[in-house]
Amino acid sequence: MVATDAGGPQFLGKVFDGYEPASTSMPPLGTITRVSTLEACNPVVRDGAKVVTVLGSETKLLAGLYTYDQEDLLGKAETFIKLYRQEQGGSLKRATRFIGPPDAHKFKLIDVAVTDTSAPLHLVFQSPYGHRLFNLHLAEGVTLSGVTLLGGEASAVANLPAGVPVEAMTSEQLVACDAGLRRAPRNGLPLDDPAFPPTWSQEVQDKWTTRHDEIEAYNSWFASRFGGVRSDETLRGYDQGHATLVGGPCPPRLPPV
Repeated sequence: MVATDAGGPQFLGKVFDGYEPASTSMPPLGTITRVSTLEACNPVVRDGAKVVTVLGSETKLLAGLYTYDQEDLLGKAETFIKLYRQEQGGSLKRATRFIGPPDAHKFKLIDVAVTDTSAPLHLVFQSPYGHRLFNLHLAEGVTLSGVTLLGGEASAVANLPAGVPVEAMTSEQLVACDAGLRRAPRNGLPLDDPAFPPTWSQEVQDKWTTRHDEIEAYNSWFASRFGGVRSDETLRGYDQGHATLVGGPCPPRLPPV
């Protein structure tokens, strides 16, 4: 299934021709470009662009890619030296088998089909945590004016047309900008519903109210940076899922990428 604009499902076969999860049919990698993170707290949206927010949901698809920084590398080197000394130099193989990339460094993959040709699109990918790779499938006539990656420890976008600007802000940077990424669940009690279930304790109600205030603060920050559009106004995707549709509920089929 893919998630449509209205949050409802659509069969993969009505969106993609010959779809296979990219984790099992990964094509050779092309050019990888490192995106510099924003130093300021002001993403740039071009005039006339339509802002669309795509949720970096929980997914079981793995992209076969990892990312790590100098601190991670040094930590693994220290682990290797410690294990090798414990082996007293006897087994290099045994010392190295425990120092592979941990799961936290894996990119999880989300396919994003884009069929909206009504205006140039500025896609905002939101990932509350972890590493997400958004794999774009663009229908004929789709124009992208820009991409913003928000949240998580590391985010990436694949199959992006040449010349489309990309900006990124990690969760840590968002907090530094007084904009901790918060959103309401895609299903469940509406945050603006004052009638709490009778089984909820006062403690649970207070936590829910605090969460509501945090979400509203983030939405206000988002709207001030993205042309008055709240982060939940154009949100696409599921809490759990690996394919999202930006466009009509039953678009022309897109070739797999």
